Amino acid sequence: MRIGLALGSGGLRGAAHVGVISEFERAGIRPHMVAGSSAGSIVAAMHALGMTAAEMER
Repeated sequence: MRIGLALGSGGLRGAAHVGVISEFERAGIRPHMVAGSSAGSIVAAMHALGMTAAEMER
């Protein structure tokens, strides 16, 4: 099964996307595709670079 993750915009609410990534990691789920808009695109880019949720939180 292939899993995609779409992260939306929302300014500071975009920080919640890091929590979503964290829960995916905890469950052992690695999305095949990640896309984002505005704040979501920043989190998607960090994820694409291989950063963990803990690294993003710093």
